[in-house]
Amino acid sequence: MAQVASSPHFTLLSIDGRFARGGITVCGLHADSTAACWGPGPLGDGTTDSSATPVVVSGGHRFVEIAVVDGFACGREAEGKVWCWGEDEVGPDVLLPTEVLTGALSLSAGWQWAQVVQASGQQGRWEGAGLEALAPVLGVSGLPVESFASNSEFCLRLVDGQAYCYGEIQDRSSAWYYEHYFPVQPVRQNP
Repeated sequence: MAQVASSPHFTLLSIDGRFARGGITVCGLHADSTAACWGPGPLGDGTTDSSATPVVVSGGHRFVEIAVVDGFACGREAEGKVWCWGEDEVGPDVLLPTEVLTGALSLSAGWQWAQVVQASGQQGRWEGAGLEALAPVLGVSGLPVESFASNSEFCLRLVDGQAYCYGEIQDRSSAWYYEHYFPVQPVRQNP
C-alpha cells in the first residue's frame, strides 16, 4: 500500500487495495479484512447517512471478498457466509450487515444484482440487500460453475472450461444495449 501523508484536507486511508464500486458507492477491505464504505447511505453502519469518507461497516466481519451493486453491498467470509447491507427495492433498507446465505465460494456484483457460486457448484443471484432471489439463469441452472466475473453482464466458467455470458451487453457498433436473459458462449473472430 502506498504511503500518503495526511493533511487538514485529506486523511490517510488504511484500505489495502481490495476495492469494489457500484454506482457511486465504494467499499474496501482493511488489512484486517474488515470493511469500510463511502458514498450514499445506507453504508452498513446502522444509519441511512451518506459519507464522503470511509465508514466502518458494523459487525466486525472479516471478508475475503466484497461486492458493491448500485445501492447495496455484500461481503463473503472465508467460511462461505455472505452478508449484505444497503438499499432494498422491495422491502425496507438493510442498515446493518445481514446474513443472506452460506456455502458461497465466490461473490461478484453486476449493475443491479449480486451473484455467488456455492460449494455445490450451483450459482445464485439476487437483487437488493434483502436477498430477493431472481429466477435461475436459463441454460446454466444445474451446471457446475467454477467461477464468474461481472460488470453489467456476467460471464461464468464451468468446471469443464466452457464459458457463458449473459446480462446487459452493448453492441459496440451502435448505441443499443441488449438484454440477454439466457447464456451465450462468447466467440472470437480469427484474423
